[in-house]
Amino acid sequence: MANHTYTADIISDALFRANEATGTNSDFYDQAFVYLNSVYLQICRGGSELAPTINEDWAWLQKATPGVLILEPAITGTCAVAQDSASVTLGAVVADSLVERFLKIEGHPDVFRISTHTGATTAVTLDSVYTGEDNLTATYTVFVLEYNLASDVMRLTAPMRCYTPSGRSGMDRTRIQQVPVDDVDIYSAAFGQTGPPLMYAEVGQSTAGTRRIRFDRYLAPLGTHFVRVEYDYLFRPAALTSPGTAEEPIVPREWRHVLADYLLAYLFGLKNDDRAESAAAMARMGLVGMATENRYRKTTASYDLFRIRPRQNGLRRTPWLMHASWGA
Repeated sequence: MANHTYTADIISDALFRANEATGTNSDFYDQAFVYLNSVYLQICRGGSELAPTINEDWAWLQKATPGVLILEPAITGTCAVAQDSASVTLGAVVADSLVERFLKIEGHPDVFRISTHTGATTAVTLDSVYTGEDNLTATYTVFVLEYNLASDVMRLTAPMRCYTPSGRSGMDRTRIQQVPVDDVDIYSAAFGQTGPPLMYAEVGQSTAGTRRIRFDRYLAPLGTHFVRVEYDYLFRPAALTSPGTAEEPIVPREWRHVLADYLLAYLFGLKNDDRAESAAAMARMGLVGMATENRYRKTTASYDLFRIRPRQNGLRRTPWLMHASWGA
């Protein structure tokens, strides 16, 4: 065993301490691999399932590069709509597919989602029948409010941010705060305002594991005026797929023994061994140590971090953040 470096080391250590054969011929080998994956993912999620007082944002799960969303400007034009029909005919073709965007007809209060549309065509199908009056030359606005996050997002760790032109030479950073979904409802008071968003809410998943968010605002129809939004997050590690010698868990090497300790407790429980609780207690202490170190690293990262400064005269101010991603 190479000091818990690889998946195979962790399984072998737990089997050895459980007085079982350590190779693949062990009767408990396959089940040990299942238990190891369970423990591994529970710890990566914060550890609260294993120790209720622990719910950590692990520094080692912080994605090295931020996630990026490109917000698209709205599209306007004319279209033909008919009451009690879900079919809409655009006055001119739109190159890109409009599926999952929102459609608003000028003078009518309801907002519709576009269910089907093929790029470079004029035929659009709404998610329900149109509820307004017939209109062959209705003015429409089609906009995007909902976007998919990166497929490996487990949890966001800070407000989102974007950069907008300021009165000074440079850019102002806008923080986009997470709020309850009711605050970004399409009929909320802020709806209809255009510009970079100020709030977002999670609205489920578009596909398994891919989280979706909704912003409170959309960009005005200014052609090629796009906005870049960045977000920091903890990534969801892939499950351990093979106990081969080349596979390493994402857990730091100095703490991988905690995986072996929890696995041992599971194995003892499976065998009705009365040592299960003592093994679990040892594993929980290891998890507490992991959490303590994680918090300590955050509080010692800077002299000023979490310190109260009653007199601000000598405090060096952080310069304005600059960013070159804002389009013309």
